[in-house]
Amino acid sequence: MIHRDDCDAKPPMECSIPKNPSTAVPMAVRLDENPGIIPVSASLFRYAIACKVHDMRAIKMDRPHPKVYSTVRKIHEDVDLLMDGLLPSIRPDCPDTSWDLELPYLPQLREELKVMANIFIVNLHRPHIISSTESRKAALQAAIATLDFQLRSFAQTKPYQYHLFSLAFYMVDASFLLSIITILYPPENHETRQNIETSLRRSIDSLSTMRDYNPIAKAGFGVVQRCYSKLREAFKSPNNASGPHPAPHGSSTIRLQSLMRDLSDYTIDSSMGSLLDPSQPTHSPDLGLPTPPFYGLQDSFDQGYWLEQLNQIQPSLIFEQDPHGMWENLSFD
Repeated sequence: MIHRDDCDAKPPMECSIPKNPSTAVPMAVRLDENPGIIPVSASLFRYAIACKVHDMRAIKMDRPHPKVYSTVRKIHEDVDLLMDGLLPSIRPDCPDTSWDLELPYLPQLREELKVMANIFIVNLHRPHIISSTESRKAALQAAIATLDFQLRSFAQTKPYQYHLFSLAFYMVDASFLLSIITILYPPENHETRQNIETSLRRSIDSLSTMRDYNPIAKAGFGVVQRCYSKLREAFKSPNNASGPHPAPHGSSTIRLQSLMRDLSDYTIDSSMGSLLDPSQPTHSPDLGLPTPPFYGLQDSFDQGYWLEQLNQIQPSLIFEQDPHGMWENLSFD
């Protein structure tokens, strides 16, 4: 949310600060070195992800109808390279755990950095989950991984920490997208359905616990709860009971339109009418549906904020090849 042009300070070099800086010359880490721990490394990674957010927005990759889809793939690959470039001690995949006893915060830090990358991937691919099978699977796996970690974190969180922004925001963001994809493309496997239902029920319970402390949890609770109800309806539908079903032309777009109507009708509270911004458009240019109005500021992360994510999804009128194949080889913790 901070404009990158306002960040004109040069990022620090990735090196440890010596006890006596006057006797040492700062040197960046070489590829053939294994320095163990560098305190600034995690902050540099967070800064690099923030820069990628600005890159994504500058070329409008977080909006429907990209001119060249390969650019989406390239940005995703850049984030993977950032993850691979982390020091072994804080790298989420195949880390060097020899420092964990001395620095017990490291396992948590690895997970947090992975969540930051996954949330970026969720937002990068969200607009394209209907038009691209590749984006659909990438966003789905990132949402599942994020929600798994958020639920584990919440189980270890004390009530005085419930107000934390990331604890609620990441949980709502991942739960919302996981629900949307599952409603549009219900998995055929019973175990997968059970895993998703269990994760979403736990998310709803966690948000319910936090909602008196955290306004993001309070707004997200109602949206995720309604999504869960629609997901249960999709699972009970005769068309999704079992076995493969070929997807007709534009079927996911039609289901998205119906879902958006249902969620908008359910969440818009007429008692808040005085807060609606009359300057907001009343129809979506992409789906031709009423756009959920924002309550107050656009960055307030209320129910309107989450529903606006549906307006970002690019519709598709072409036949969807293998709409259920994305559920293969997914991992649930």
